[in-house]
Amino acid sequence: MTNGLYLDDIIRYLFPQVLRAKIDLRLFALAPLTPILGVTLEPNKTATAHHALIKLPYAMITASAVRGAEKVVRPAGFRNNYVRLQSQFVIDDKTNTLRFSDEVTPDEAFVYAIVIHGPKQGDRYRNGFVHIVFLDADGVYLPGRIKLEERFPEVLEEISGVEQIKDNVTVPARTRQQQEADKS
Repeated sequence: MTNGLYLDDIIRYLFPQVLRAKIDLRLFALAPLTPILGVTLEPNKTATAHHALIKLPYAMITASAVRGAEKVVRPAGFRNNYVRLQSQFVIDDKTNTLRFSDEVTPDEAFVYAIVIHGPKQGDRYRNGFVHIVFLDADGVYLPGRIKLEERFPEVLEEISGVEQIKDNVTVPARTRQQQEADKS
């Protein structure tokens, strides 16, 4: 179709933004639950977008959408800055715990984590996974992750889902000049 957009195309474009808003709202809802937890809205380098930042005494956490559970988040200045702040650590595969290097004192121990989320396989309108991942200094995922959808499936259901309209409705696209002509 030349002079219109299919509603399905609009929903496909808006769905990631709706899902991100739901996740950010859930992150902000965590703040009152404990006095050590803070959530702020931080601008990107050019102040054209913002991200929710969870602050704990020993960690900072942000959330990012990815196309698949194994896909790496796109490079971003704020993520690079947070990774540079973290202490050296490894994830112990046997105990699935973080271990800081011997040089790191308990007061210095600090880690940056990312809540990644993305679509369900075969149903792009539902969230399929929510994982907490950790990055090394090069921005590569470290082995070991926390799969929140396995631990808290009710949260995944709560943030998932956008009503999908099945009709093939079109929304006519009109130029600004056409809209102005309609007004006169």
